[in-house]
Amino acid sequence: MNRGEKMLDNEMESTVIGDRLDKLIKDSGVTISALSEKTNISRKQINNHRHSLSVPYIKFIKKYCNFFNVSADYLLGLIDEKKVLK
Repeated sequence: MNRGEKMLDNEMESTVIGDRLDKLIKDSGVTISALSEKTNISRKQINNHRHSLSVPYIKFIKKYCNFFNVSADYLLGLIDEKKVLK
């Protein structure tokens, strides 16, 4: 895989995660400030993730999944059904 293909993969991952995160935020009605406070992720970083400007590190994915009670598979776009964590 060359560098251009790797960048394309990262952009696609970022877009899927961003779209899912944005939907979770909108559907839950949580504010970015409240999400930031409860997850200890900066508002800027949250907005970068939801607008697909950066791919979140695993530690952020875990925090989003725990906060929204969804699986990482859902957030990563591997499945389309929100699986509630137990």
